[in-house]
Amino acid sequence: MSLASQDPQRSRRSLWIISGFVLLVIFHFKLATTNGGSGFMIGHEFRQAQTALIADYIDRQNNFSLYYETPILGKPWAFPLEAPFYQWCVVGVKRMLDIPDFQAARGISLLCFYLTLPALYLLLSVFRISATGRLLILTPLLACPIYVFYSRSFLIDPMAAMLSAWFLASFVMTLSQRRWWWFGLASLTATAAILIKSLVFAVWLFPAALYGAWILWRNIREKAGIRAIVCTLVWGIGPVVLPYLALRNWIFYTDALKASHPGAFEFTSEELSKGNFGTFSLSSRLSPETWQTLGQRWSETVGSPLLIALTLGVGLILTPGKWRPILGLTGLWLFGQLAFPYAYAYQDYYFYSATFFLMLAFGVVIHGLITSPIRWAIPRSLLVVVAMLPLAGMFHGYWQGYGKMQRVQSNGGSGLTAMLRDMFPEGSVIMGLGFDWSAIIPYYSGHRALMVRDSQRYDLDYLRGAIKDLEAEPVVALLVSEDMAVTGPNVVKEVVTELRLVPVPMLRQVEGGKAVEVYVSPYFYEEIVRRMGPSGGSRYPHVDLLLTHVPEEGILWGGQQISAGMARAAFPMIEARVTRYDIAYGYRRFWIQENVVINFHPDSSIWVEPVSSRGWINWEVGFLDDAWQRDGDKTDGVSFRVEAENKNGHRRTIMERALLPASQPEDRGF
Repeated sequence: MSLASQDPQRSRRSLWIISGFVLLVIFHFKLATTNGGSGFMIGHEFRQAQTALIADYIDRQNNFSLYYETPILGKPWAFPLEAPFYQWCVVGVKRMLDIPDFQAARGISLLCFYLTLPALYLLLSVFRISATGRLLILTPLLACPIYVFYSRSFLIDPMAAMLSAWFLASFVMTLSQRRWWWFGLASLTATAAILIKSLVFAVWLFPAALYGAWILWRNIREKAGIRAIVCTLVWGIGPVVLPYLALRNWIFYTDALKASHPGAFEFTSEELSKGNFGTFSLSSRLSPETWQTLGQRWSETVGSPLLIALTLGVGLILTPGKWRPILGLTGLWLFGQLAFPYAYAYQDYYFYSATFFLMLAFGVVIHGLITSPIRWAIPRSLLVVVAMLPLAGMFHGYWQGYGKMQRVQSNGGSGLTAMLRDMFPEGSVIMGLGFDWSAIIPYYSGHRALMVRDSQRYDLDYLRGAIKDLEAEPVVALLVSEDMAVTGPNVVKEVVTELRLVPVPMLRQVEGGKAVEVYVSPYFYEEIVRRMGPSGGSRYPHVDLLLTHVPEEGILWGGQQISAGMARAAFPMIEARVTRYDIAYGYRRFWIQENVVINFHPDSSIWVEPVSSRGWINWEVGFLDDAWQRDGDKTDGVSFRVEAENKNGHRRTIMERALLPASQPEDRGF
């Protein structure tokens, strides 16, 4: 007999539930994709930029290995934090669809959220909940602010949460059905999840352990025998053996790299658990400040503590038969906060994983209000209205909170990052003091960086060593925050000297009440003045040019040594390595007929180390027409000479030619 003929009222209710769920999915998709073309990674931009930077360099270097670069802490550029499965997918989708990386990332994150729903649907089936009842329980997920906002982020958390949810569902199916395909799926999804982000997986491993313990206790209570107990242990422990071994080896591999990195040693697993996460700190769990901050995170990610308390309280009062799942799921939501209090208190996106359980608790409340027998003669229509209030409250919270942020129109970055991208060559390096290890400026500017961690920014021994490690790299600019300029002027002066930069700031950005001063390499000052000065056409919002002439004091043009890295950036037109220069009136490069050239004035010299001890050296020299055609002072000719110098310092001239463009037409041009 069909359901419709058996119970028309239940059939109509099922139709309403299915229709409402589909409409909520469409509405969620509409909200999550709002402003999807914006390059601004709104939200926890610090962490999103780090993930984006990793994906960017995987794409640039075509490096799909586990030894990938995160170029924000200087050399060595690599200190792997997580297995880059998410970043690999981003690069793959970006290349396949030919779209920007942030759009590929948002698409993958959103897909991961939607693929989490079938896992939870499967999980709920184990507890003998009807098909439409399961949809009803899942509805709060589609209204929850964090799942609208961070499901369109450049973060690994949606993928880690999806894999963790499938692990929990397949683990429960493994113990309930004892089938090898569920065993294999649980093992594989757990391995991928734990390598992407172990703290996310831990939140889902806890309920799996509780379920396994319940099955084992039931075997003991029912006196099923030693065979049944051993069988339960094998099926329960087996799926987490491979994930455990994979995590153990990953920690050994990455901890060794981090421990040897002068700027990343505090990111080893042991150090993170002590400082960043608060795992082994009792005071972190008892601190009123921690819980006050957690309350703020609740308001952002779900709704006000009052909304949460009222929803759960109404469910406990009006659906007393549901108290176990309501309290149990709420407890699972709190587990992550108790296990890693600092991570949750100060980084809202950590709630992405744990809030699934609170939303399931909300769903149980809604399911109970709509489908449970009516108590106290309350009209069913009124119960339906009460059941919808949490959804309305969460949508309102999203619109007033995350929604405002998401609607900001911005391509990301700032005038400063645009200036850094335009003014300095690709492959050059910037350094930052007072920005912690933020990847925001490196990502948007397109440069590798040494963004000194706040705990090391006054450590001159570390700074000298880190700068020495960059000897072979072109360090073109130093960014100094306003706070660092005030509290560490001696450190800034020392770093500027070590990097051989212009000794006074050339640029300043003032935005949002915060100032950033920029010291630049003297090799680029003429170009910056030309493009940003009064006669230039380039303008960058909130960035002011402070210098139009490089100060003579502190800049030694005569006989100046140059690092290998800076030589590549300053003299890209010279294939062999430039080791020294002596330029009479300063360095200036510009473009003539799409060729990069250097403008020299007599008397100037440049030292080049030949690639080979024999062969050809090709030079191209000439004059700008204005040098000999203009009125007033003009050139009467220049002598170009190439000398060879041996290891003992003995020189001999191997070519010399005087060019006289005013009187000799053949000496004009190149």
